[in-house]
Amino acid sequence: MTTTTPQRDPSPLIHRVLVGVDGTDPSIAAADWAATLAQRLHAEIVLMDALTRPYSEIAPPVDNAIRRSEQAHVAHDVAGDASLAGADIEVLEGEPSDTLAYAAGDAELVVIGSKDTEGLGHHGWFSLAHSLAHRTPCPMLVVPHDARPLHSTPTLLVGVDGSDGNQQAFEWTRRLAQQLGASVTAAFVTDPMYDTFDSAGSYGPEEVAAREEVANAPEVAFTEAAGMHTA
Repeated sequence: MTTTTPQRDPSPLIHRVLVGVDGTDPSIAAADWAATLAQRLHAEIVLMDALTRPYSEIAPPVDNAIRRSEQAHVAHDVAGDASLAGADIEVLEGEPSDTLAYAAGDAELVVIGSKDTEGLGHHGWFSLAHSLAHRTPCPMLVVPHDARPLHSTPTLLVGVDGSDGNQQAFEWTRRLAQQLGASVTAAFVTDPMYDTFDSAGSYGPEEVAAREEVANAPEVAFTEAAGMHTA
């Protein structure tokens, strides 16, 4: 499919990028990746660490000292990254999923790192990413621990199924691509089981709706991919 060059969107989509950090290598890698994205979007970047109190009640002076110490730890962790110099550092009390979901109300994008061993099963049930995906009020980006650097002209992949909820994700991705100078590929995922039917190659109203969705966006490439059943 021939695509056209996307036009730059003059209205900023993202003003504030919130990054969850905890001192681990995956979180620092995510912060570095997010800093590059924020620079490209001319957005503010905020590093947020969750603080679990050692006691139920702490005197205010001690509480302030603990928060300052935690901020100093975060600043030390990212000190070697010039792209994070001057980034705001916030320390909120509570579990990471709770504090990030709360703080995301003032951001347009949440970024976290991922660990191979986090969560249960193939989908990472009960991991931070799994929890936030159901709670954050803004889009979320999960950076793999071995993620490649953000390309100067990246390609964004968005799943399409023709649903109302998907339409929002599709339009958001298009706008982000315009501001990054990126290309977009929309993927409709099929179930291999349907290829065993007499109607193989036709996947019903969902495919029709997905194709119609993409047809109104000439700069977006369309592809179909066979899905897999995973545990």
